[in-house]
Amino acid sequence: MSSANDSGTMGADDTLDMGLAAAFGRGSRFDDSENGVVATLQAQIGECHSVVLRDDPEEPSSIVRPIPSLCEITPSTQSRYQVYGEIARGGVGIILKGRDVDLGRDVAMKVLRPDLLEKPGMTKRFVEEAQIAGQLQHPGIVPVYELGLENQRRPFFTMKLVRGQTLHLMLQKGPPSFDDRQRLFRIFAKVCETVAYAHAKGVIHRDLKPANILVGQFGEVHVVDWGLAKVLTGKPSSSVAASDSMHAQPIATIRSGASGAESLAGSIMGTPAYMAPEQARGDVDQLDERADVFSLGAILLEILTGQPPYVGDSGRLLAQAAEGKPSAALEKLHATDIDPDLVVIVSKCLRHSPQERPASAGVVADMINSHLESLERRAHEASLAAAQAQAVASGERRARRLTLALASTLLIAIILGAGGWLWIGAQDDARRQEVTQQVAAAIESASMKLGLARAAPLGDSAPWVEAVAAGEHLTRLLEPTTLDPDTRRRADAFLRELAQADADRRVVEKLEEVVIVGATHNDRESWEWMERSLRKTFSAYGINLEHHSKEEIAERIQQSRIAARLADVLELWIATNFRLREFGGGKYKVPELLQWVELLYVADPDPFRTDLRKLIYTGMPPLEKLQQLTATAKFEQLEPRTLSWLGTAFFMARSPEEGLQVFERAARLHPQDFMLQFDYAFMFIGVGKHREAIPQLYRCIGIRPGVGGLWRSVGIAQREVGDLPASIKAFEESIRHQSDYAPTHVDLAATLIKAKKQDEAVTAANEAIRLKPELAEAHAMLGIALFEQDKRPEAEAPLRQAVKLSENDRVIQRMKPDWLKRCSELLKEYGNSAGD
Repeated sequence: MSSANDSGTMGADDTLDMGLAAAFGRGSRFDDSENGVVATLQAQIGECHSVVLRDDPEEPSSIVRPIPSLCEITPSTQSRYQVYGEIARGGVGIILKGRDVDLGRDVAMKVLRPDLLEKPGMTKRFVEEAQIAGQLQHPGIVPVYELGLENQRRPFFTMKLVRGQTLHLMLQKGPPSFDDRQRLFRIFAKVCETVAYAHAKGVIHRDLKPANILVGQFGEVHVVDWGLAKVLTGKPSSSVAASDSMHAQPIATIRSGASGAESLAGSIMGTPAYMAPEQARGDVDQLDERADVFSLGAILLEILTGQPPYVGDSGRLLAQAAEGKPSAALEKLHATDIDPDLVVIVSKCLRHSPQERPASAGVVADMINSHLESLERRAHEASLAAAQAQAVASGERRARRLTLALASTLLIAIILGAGGWLWIGAQDDARRQEVTQQVAAAIESASMKLGLARAAPLGDSAPWVEAVAAGEHLTRLLEPTTLDPDTRRRADAFLRELAQADADRRVVEKLEEVVIVGATHNDRESWEWMERSLRKTFSAYGINLEHHSKEEIAERIQQSRIAARLADVLELWIATNFRLREFGGGKYKVPELLQWVELLYVADPDPFRTDLRKLIYTGMPPLEKLQQLTATAKFEQLEPRTLSWLGTAFFMARSPEEGLQVFERAARLHPQDFMLQFDYAFMFIGVGKHREAIPQLYRCIGIRPGVGGLWRSVGIAQREVGDLPASIKAFEESIRHQSDYAPTHVDLAATLIKAKKQDEAVTAANEAIRLKPELAEAHAMLGIALFEQDKRPEAEAPLRQAVKLSENDRVIQRMKPDWLKRCSELLKEYGNSAGD
């Protein structure tokens, strides 16, 4: 490595050289020929006796590969360190078991893998791991002893050798007993405290999982493998308590303050099964302590249920993590008889939005420690109650013996009978009071959770799972008959409210799902499907768009707790019918659709939305009035769909740049609202900015990776910018999620034709025809692909079929797409060649 480049400025290699020199100095070489300290002293003062403590004879060997087979390390008998063998290896380093000859202790040695020596970035990360772990001085973090170089080139660092097993192995032993589970909770609490310390020092781990938690033979708990740790730059995070940040000295590493030291945006590091959604999407700039909090919740979930939030093959884990909806795992959690306090902790940690999670590991540590203290307190109270009951029983026995000695049998019977009835009555009163208090507390807790669920973003099911579980807990408490009547009425009323709220939520989510699936495909087939599906979903909710009068529909919407959202979806149904008219379909004429718009003014009388609707449904909103309305808008208070309509209105007013500005602002306010983000991408596509649309579409994929129409939109955009391989992959991914949708197979065939992959194009076109024989474009792609293969006789029939089917389609005839023109040209060319 050179010390400077030709211009005299420092280069990347020079920065690495200086960093390594600052970190290592001359360094300690574990395979050099220099003597250790003891050997040097012996040469000066005579023989020094080595002190060696006895080993545990029952300790199992942890070496998985003896040193002779490594062929990578050449230990020296004169070195300070003697290397015995390999313990484990990972993506960056190899862990060796060695012995410090001077101190007579076993150590763990982590060495950079030899194949990474020529990658300065990996060397920097390796050194940074050593520096981070070395500065994090906490009982829960394995101490680093020394950082050095082998042969002045290959970095290594030595650590305390911890003998024990990982939490992962402990959890593989099957369902834990009650005592084992309490031990696991205490281990988890220590993990939280360790991570809280790191957070206070400005460090996040980014790969917390049971395999990285090591439990020693004597109960010591260590969080290991800080290779993916990230030092948070800038001022102390607001998510760390002020008292912590005041006393925390910032961590400095080889990359601190260096240009380009930040992680690359879009890079994904960690273990998907325990990974926060923002981390799985590669949103590096959004990662803070709450990403670790999600992983802590995932670990606690596995302790409680035996499984992490996401399970399955490795190819799907990352997509599940990016979507960030561990609903199945949470439902499994609620199905078990687990303390509600623990359910709340897990649910809060696994929230999709980082803002809704506990601020740092310290908060989680407080929550789990409070739970453990509660368990101890309850156990102590139960012990006291048992002792008191035993004392009472003993006293009663003595009293009975004395009474038997002083009174007749009849008198004893009378006295005992009366006393028994009095005692039973007192017990009933106490039990009734206890149950009433429990039910009242459960109603209060469930009401709070219902409020949080109602305030949660659409699609975030975790708060609803918590609320429903709280309702089920309340229902179980109502089983005894010894309950105060007023309290029972309150409980029954709340349970009815909860059931209706959950039903409302499910309807809204179903409506949203219909819109997401339908609107992401911009063709007549999908819009027709969406119109039918919206009508059916409304009908299932008790609103029949075909048979109820508009007055009845408006009244039913107004009476609903979800009136604004029902009106919003009704407006989408109206817009769908307007869109179908553009495709030459739809059962309603424009005057009829405008009558439906009048219904919206009654069903959803919000002033801003009413003014916006009156501008939109003029056909072309006056730009000046639209600008005036926007100037009065309180963006932070408007619903995402309202903001989407506002941005769309500017496109209708032929001011797309202003519309894109509205969408950009709205997208920042609602980063997790899928339809708003997709509408933003769709507007880019609408003005021909496909290159700008692509990253926006991938943001949508980060929110909902399993939507076939979304991947199809990506494929079309990639084809428009000329990236045919990416287009093909996107269409194949769309088909994987929605294999029975014929237009996507047609799009794939079109891209394959353009990529000169005619055999594959024929296969794709034939599949489209199988799925939908009346699809003219599918026959066109088959004919064009066969013609390109110089199979002209075979191409004639599908080309003619495409033209014939198009004759009955007014939209195709009006638009005259390129593929239809191409069919006519090829048929003409074929006719001329046949005539010759």
